Amino acid sequence: MSEKPILFSGAMVRAILDGRKTMTRRVVKPQPSGTTQLRDKLATMGSVFCWPDGKKPLEIRCPYSPGDRLWVRETWIPCQHGSYEPWTRDAKAPHRWSDAFIQYRADFGSDLDYNGFWRPSIFMPRWASRITLEVTDVKCERLQSITKADAIAEGATLCCDTCGNHPSAEAHWVCEQDYEPVISHRVGFQRLWDSINEWPHPWERNDWVWAISFKVVKP
Repeated sequence: MSEKPILFSGAMVRAILDGRKTMTRRVVKPQPSGTTQLRDKLATMGSVFCWPDGKKPLEIRCPYSPGDRLWVRETWIPCQHGSYEPWTRDAKAPHRWSDAFIQYRADFGSDLDYNGFWRPSIFMPRWASRITLEVTDVKCERLQSITKADAIAEGATLCCDTCGNHPSAEAHWVCEQDYEPVISHRVGFQRLWDSINEWPHPWERNDWVWAISFKVVKP
C-alpha cells in the first residue's frame, strides 16, 4: 500500500463529500499506441501492454493499486482564528500554523473569493487535506467506453446533448420543443470531462484512461 496525492476540482470534492462520487478517471501516460492488450487481473497486476507497430511490447504500469490511499488536494486557504483573514505564514512550516485553520473553496463555491488569496490545489500540503480515499478497484479502458453506471459513479448529472442543461432547467425547454435531444448521465460526464480536461485530452480523442474506484476513509 502506498499513499499519494490526487487533485479534484471543487465540484468533484463536493460530490465526494455528498457521497455522489466513488470513481475517477485519469489519463494513461504515456498513451498506448498500436495494438493494446490488457493483462488479466489488471487490478492486481497493474499493467497495460501495447505493441507499437514494428517495436517491442511496451508495459505501462498503473500508478494506482487497490488498497492505496489517496489524499485529496483541493483549493484552500489558511485563515486566522476569529478574524477569517488569510494567513500569510510560510506553508512549508506546518508547525507554525497552530493558531490557523483551513477553509476549503468547495464549501463556498464562488460566494467567497478572499480577494484572490485562495491557494491552488496543487500547493496543498498533506497536513491540510481533509479527505482520504482508498482505492478499491482499477481498470483500463477507452474514455468513451464509460457506462451509465460509471457515469453516475463519477458524479455526473443528467445532461442534454443539445443545450448542455439538466432536463429540469428552464433553458432546456427549447430543446424539448424543437429538437430530439439525448439526455443521459454519459452526456453529463462528457461535459464534465471537457470542462476539466478539454486541453490536451478532449472527449473526442477517446484516450485510454485508468478508471479508479474508491471509498472515503473515515478519520
